[in-house]
This record gives sequence, structure tokens and C-alpha cells, in this order.
Amino acid sequence: MLTMALCMGLGCLSAGTGTTRTAEMLAVVPSPTFTGEIRKVAAAPAVRPQVAYNCQGLLSSRHAPAATPGAAVELAALLHDSERGTPLTADRIDRAIANVSKVAPSALGLRTRIVTQSAALRLARTLGEPHTKKLVVIAETMALPASVLEALGDRPEAAALQFLGPESTWIDRRTVFCGSSILLHDRIFGGLLSFRPIRTEDKRALIAQIVAFDTEHRPHVTPVVQTIELRTSLAVDAPACIVERDPHEATLSTVSYDDTPHSMFVRKIEDGGFGCRSCHAKTDSFGLSDLSPKEAGPIIAGRKARMLLLSERTFAELRAPGPKFD
Repeated sequence: MLTMALCMGLGCLSAGTGTTRTAEMLAVVPSPTFTGEIRKVAAAPAVRPQVAYNCQGLLSSRHAPAATPGAAVELAALLHDSERGTPLTADRIDRAIANVSKVAPSALGLRTRIVTQSAALRLARTLGEPHTKKLVVIAETMALPASVLEALGDRPEAAALQFLGPESTWIDRRTVFCGSSILLHDRIFGGLLSFRPIRTEDKRALIAQIVAFDTEHRPHVTPVVQTIELRTSLAVDAPACIVERDPHEATLSTVSYDDTPHSMFVRKIEDGGFGCRSCHAKTDSFGLSDLSPKEAGPIIAGRKARMLLLSERTFAELRAPGPKFD
């Protein structure tokens, strides 16, 4: 898939097979088994690494902009642009922080508060000082009581179902690297997004749900979906598609190829498409397998518990004085 998926087997680390990306990955997950698997991938017979990007046939819930105060979406818009490599000027950052700081949380819906808090914390990790402290204050201001977040639960919102079908048809997945341990994606995003690899009868997907922090700084996986990275069939060369929350609209929508985000996991290649197969040349790369219903419950619970510990640590580090992240 678009995604590297050591702990999901959907995607790809990089657009190519360069040593920089492999070294970066191994630094995150030092494991002899993992290293050996990567070497086997690198030594495997060459395959055409790219897959097409094609969202045709997937419904989009895009509609008229929701009635959300304009300033409330400014941080989400900043995050959206930064993930596309758009340079963010200090003036734009300062203006967005100032505008969002003036918005009364009580004037916003629950979803908007969750999305705004998430954008503030993810920007705090990437922008650093002198913006971190102000962004953390916004995140704390947008926090909801634990009782409210617990009442929301952690089942993905209904909007995701139009792309994936009923949740009862989803099959959770694992690789040899991540039974009940956290996914590499969770680690890279600092536990601010919670990732869930699944498949259906005709698709593979990685769902990313927003982790929100309550008024006591405790993390909760919310139903609010930030992204869905899709392969549109179960075939190894199936086209890829990204579904993402639009920063200006309270909805999930397919993303055009030109507007796809850039990350460690989502990379275009020179002659079009994405380089998913440079890591995932087979449908069972990295020991990918389905979880039975009996296995899924305890394994997912274990992943969630470990991921939330990471979330809590990330937020504590952001609130602490001094240098934050390398």
C-alpha cells in the first residue's frame, strides 16, 4: 500500500529502495529479524515497484463546507499544507495561532475541538519553538472531559464505512513484527494518531484515528478518522488511494494524486504512482496474516494500551520545558 507497514503489510517505506530510508527505519525499529527481512527484500529479484493511484469507484462524502467558525480550521489547514511540503511562513503560523486562540471552545462542536487539538499537537512536534508552548496551550484549551471522550468510544465514525463497508466485514491484520506491540506508524506519529490495519473482501486499508487528550491530559482514541490509506483490491499490484479529512469541511474525501501528502510512508515515484511494491513485493510480505475474531480482541487491546502510553509520553514531552524532539 502507500504505507510501509512493518506492522500491517500494506504499504511501503519509500518511493525507492535507497539506503537512507532503510537506515531511518532501522533506527526506529532495531531488530535482527526485521533487519534480515529488509535485506531479503533488498536482495529479492527486481519488481516493478510502483502501483497506480486511482480513487475511481470510491464514493466521496465531500459536500458544502460545514458551519464551522473560519478561525477554528486554520491550524488544520496549516497541517494540511505542511504535509504537502508547502513552506509555512512565520507570519502565517503566528496569525493562525492568534486567531485560533481567540475562539471559545464552547462555540465549537466536539469533532472540531478534537480536530483542532490534534492539529495543534502535531504542529507542535514539527514546528518546534517558539510555537510549541502556544500550540500546547491551544490543545489544552480544546480538551474535553474524560467522560465525554469515553462516551464517544473508539469505533471509527460512520463516514469511513462508505469507503470500507460495514465494520462487521473488516478483518484485522498483523505481521511478524507487531502482534500486540505498537505499529511503526504509531511510533512515528508519537501516538497522536492510532493506526489500524484491516482488509475487507475486496480492499486493504490502514485507518488512522485521532487521539484526543482530556482535561487531565489522558489520551483517548476517538472515532474521528484523519486518513484512510487504501489499496483498492487484494492484488499485490492493486491501485492505491488516500482518503483524508478535509481541513475546511467536516468530512472525509478522496484526495487527488497531485494533492497527496508527503511522509515517510507515502511517497510518489518519478514515473507516476506510488512505490508500494519496493517493500511489499508479495501479498504476505513481512509475514502478513489475518487475525481471527478470537485473536483480534486481545491483540488490538494490547496494541491500544501500548500506543496510549506513547501518546501520554508525547504530550508530557510537549508540555515540558526545554528541547522537545530530535
